[in-house]
Amino acid sequence: MSSQDWMPVKQEAKRAMIERQKVRAAIPYSGLVEKIKRSGFRRIVTRLFHLLGEISVEENEAGRRMLSVVVVHKRGGMELGRGFSFSGSTLVPTQEIC
Repeated sequence: MSSQDWMPVKQEAKRAMIERQKVRAAIPYSGLVEKIKRSGFRRIVTRLFHLLGEISVEENEAGRRMLSVVVVHKRGGMELGRGFSFSGSTLVPTQEIC
């Protein structure tokens, strides 16, 4: 997927996560994939995790919290994925969040 094709996917994913964040609710990985299919994204797990990681880094650099916190597993108690823990431990807040 070219960077030109990647941007609409990333924007759609951000929109979907922000919608869920506004109502203080989670979205399962499969639900996120359904939302971004319109942008030409096909479910390939490594690409999905790369997408979420990229969004997390961008949000961190903009001084915002990790948006990917709203994306969870559908089964098993709606838990965060393993990648979330890794991303969260490697990002350094760019400004103090109160």
